[in-house]
Parts: sequence; structure tokens; C-alpha cells
Amino acid sequence: MLLGLVFAVAFGMRSSLNGLRGDLEKEQKRLTQVESMASQYAQDAQRVEELEEALNEHRGKDLSAFLEQAASKAQAADSLKAVTPTSTTTVGGLEQKNFTANLKKVTLDQALEFLYEAEASGYPLKIESATIKVERGASKLLTLNLEIATFALTEEEAG
Repeated sequence: MLLGLVFAVAFGMRSSLNGLRGDLEKEQKRLTQVESMASQYAQDAQRVEELEEALNEHRGKDLSAFLEQAASKAQAADSLKAVTPTSTTTVGGLEQKNFTANLKKVTLDQALEFLYEAEASGYPLKIESATIKVERGASKLLTLNLEIATFALTEEEAG
């Protein structure tokens, strides 16, 4: 009888220990996930800070003036005909302004240099779409119609 009681207690303790071991393994996995998420959060927070700094670097710089500089570097300063705002939207702390820009009578090299200067400068913009038309005749000059989005932090986010 005593032996049966000892086996029953031992079996109960073994089952209890196995249950605790399983709980411990689950919690260790959960801890690993939390640590991984914390690491990812720290990386993301650093990236957000870098993006905010980049946005603030160009705060208050006019897109028209920036595109005129890009056109000048591409030897096409007189070809930039219009930069027109079309809409503004705000999502969270980010403001997006949309523009159209027209570059007329440029060579292929000038067009490529202009696009490179616009995209590679670090100015917070994205060329959403580009329509390129080739003039008829021997000159083969191009007309570019661009839809451009610029980005800035709202006053609340920037402050």
C-alpha cells in the first residue's frame, strides 16, 4: 500500500514537472520572440529617426527652385517650363504634395541628367510617372511631363 502511494506521488510529481518543463519551454520561446521584436523595434526607430532627419534637411526648400537647379546642372535651365502644384494630402505626420513639371526641347542626355539630379539628390521626392514625347524631325528633342510627389513632416511632427 505504501509502495503504491509512493508510486502515485512520484507519478504525480513527474507529470507536474513535465507540465512545468513544457510551460518553461513555451515561455522561453515567447521571450526569444519578444527579444527579437525589441531588436527590430530599435532598428525601425533608428530608421525613422534617419528618415525624419532627411526630411527636415530639406524643410522649406521650394521644389521649383530645386528642379531649376537640377535643370541647370543638366544644361537645360531654359527648358523647365512649369512646376505646378496639383494636390496636398496628409497621412499621420507626413504631408505629400503632388506637382506636375514640364521640361521641353531637351536632348536625351539632358533628360537623363535632369532625372538623375532630381532623384539622386536626397530631396524628398518621388517621380510618380513620366511621359516622354519625341519631337518629329531631325532634332529628336524630347518633352518630359512628370508627376512628382514631395514629402514633408507636418508641423506637429517636425516640432
